[in-house]
Order: sequence, then structure tokens, then C-alpha cells
Amino acid sequence: MLAVCMTLIDDAESQTEFNDIVMQYEKKLYGYAYSILHNTALAEEAVWETFFAIAKCFERIKDGGIENIEAYLVITLRNSCYKIYNSEKKHYDSLSLDTVNETEVSSFDEFNKYEISDLCDALKELNDTYQSVIAYMLYYEYSADDTAKLMGISRSTVYKYLNDAKKTLRNKLGGC
Repeated sequence: MLAVCMTLIDDAESQTEFNDIVMQYEKKLYGYAYSILHNTALAEEAVWETFFAIAKCFERIKDGGIENIEAYLVITLRNSCYKIYNSEKKHYDSLSLDTVNETEVSSFDEFNKYEISDLCDALKELNDTYQSVIAYMLYYEYSADDTAKLMGISRSTVYKYLNDAKKTLRNKLGGC
């Protein structure tokens, strides 16, 4: 699978950096995936699905600074695990997400009025999915399309999760 990932990366220097990341984090990611999936084959699949997703956008990740790669890998792995778990158990969301209006998602500027510590505490209380969407879109500045691809969900689901996360944050922070 490493060879497949390497074909997605253009230059030799980047391939070397990617290979170093794989060697450094493969066992750690496998342990984390196994703790979620409780299955060796599925855990391995999740790890390589994660590396494949990283390889597809490696130049962008590398340009954004490789120092936060572990957090990025863990978020992507967690999403891969949930995607695999859901496909194995055949539990799909039956919600109609096509009704989400993407223009309804406004910025998160309304949260600037809160203390950082209060905001951090509220963010930590969000579920993993909401945290991932916020991290991809606001911290890593990915588009909704890129976020959807990395998480294995639709673009409208990304916006639904953002709206739900904002509503949850408002409630946790004592807003309207």
C-alpha cells in the first residue's frame, strides 16, 4: 500500500518525507485504530486509508507545516475508523441532509467575545465528528469539498455538522 501512496506524491524529497512519517507513525496509528475497531484487519485498513488520504493532499499539508502532522493523522485516522465501522455494521444515517442550506453557515466570529479558556472547554465537550469538521475547516482552512472527502461524507453533511456544532457551542457557552 505504501507504493500506491507514493505514486500520489510527485517529487522524491516529498516521497522521502512521507515515508519517514509512515515509518514514525504507522504502529502508533495502528494501536489507536485497533482500540476503536477491535479488529486487526480493519485497523490496518483504517491506517492505510489514512495514509492514502494524507498522500492525496501531502503537498498542501507539507506547505502548511509538518509540525502538526500527528494531530492531523489522528483526526484523519479517527474518521477512517468511523467510516469503516459504519460500513461494516451497515448503519447509515437516514437523515435527509440534502435540505441543509450551505449559505446558512456563517462564520464563527460570534464566538470571539468569549474567553479562550471557556471556548476551549466547550470545544473539548463537542463530539469527535464536530471537532473534526471544525479542525479541518477552521484550523487547516480546508474547503467543504476537501473536508467531505477526508471524512468520507457529503458536502451538505459538512455544513450540517458545522451548523450543529455552532448550536451546541452556543448552548454550552450560555448563548441563545
